[in-house]
Amino acid sequence: MTNVLPSDLKEAGGRRAGRLRRRSLFLPSAVVCPICGGTEHRRIVVRENRFGLGDEFTYAICRHCRLVGLVTVPRSMGRYYEGYSYHARNAPKSRPAAGVFDRVYRRLSALLMRPLERYRPRDRYLRVLDVGCANGAYLAELKKRRFRHLKGIEPSPRAVENRVDRDLDIVCTSMADFQTDERFDLVTLNQVFEHFDEPREMLLKLGALLAPGGKLVMSFPNYNSLARLMLGSLWPGYDAPRHYFTFSPGNARMLCEQCGLELNRVRYISRPSQFTGGFQYAWNRFSSGKQRLEDGFFRTSRVLDLLLYAPAYLLNALRWGDMIELHIVLPD
Repeated sequence: MTNVLPSDLKEAGGRRAGRLRRRSLFLPSAVVCPICGGTEHRRIVVRENRFGLGDEFTYAICRHCRLVGLVTVPRSMGRYYEGYSYHARNAPKSRPAAGVFDRVYRRLSALLMRPLERYRPRDRYLRVLDVGCANGAYLAELKKRRFRHLKGIEPSPRAVENRVDRDLDIVCTSMADFQTDERFDLVTLNQVFEHFDEPREMLLKLGALLAPGGKLVMSFPNYNSLARLMLGSLWPGYDAPRHYFTFSPGNARMLCEQCGLELNRVRYISRPSQFTGGFQYAWNRFSSGKQRLEDGFFRTSRVLDLLLYAPAYLLNALRWGDMIELHIVLPD
């Protein structure tokens, strides 16, 4: 969609306004929600916290379906992805599970594995496409498990150059520009869909990539979460301005129905990072010793992670976790 900033939101955008393009991801004039068509909304201002840049961005929250959309979009998103995990850095190397904490941590993490990491032998023949695959770590893991038909899409040249396996088939392009006659049995997006500024168009295109009987599996932050309620604008799920939209199960189901798809499962997969990220942001806000999210004490502490795993699992069981995984299929 081609949008301009509604007149009643022109004052929004916070600091460094000269770097912002006056555009809204909600429909123009009446600020119409792109999913439910609602016109009532409230606003929230969120800072760029991951890298400590401090730029402020305004989001509109639909009062009907609770879709959260970025109101003021930067002229260029490049500076907000410099140093982004798996993009600007060399591909990280996994360290051996030498200590007790490492071994316990990995076993706990295994319970929240992404699709097909708990693979079955017959799954090795599935045609898999990973959208926004970064350095290809997920594809490389599937390759180790003898999956035979793997493909990735990644718009960052640096991430593709730093891929963990030089033999992986990764196309350096955006989802909007990706063209293929192939159809896939499984299409995955791990915390990628919220980076699209046109979710309906992208979901239609993703659905068109599915083979008969295929499945689309994607994960993203859940607005209807306890962590978001507790942390407010410090909730890592906003990740302003990189996340154009923040969804919840209800509006995600509505979007699937509008695109002729069926949401047949919602899985809650939150980890302790839903809290440790917010703790790090709060520390940075009130302390002179600021740290990047990926390098901060709260995010890198394995001990703190272990202590928070039990609350994370409980919130998932109660459907209050801040990360959800959607399993979407073509209707019969």
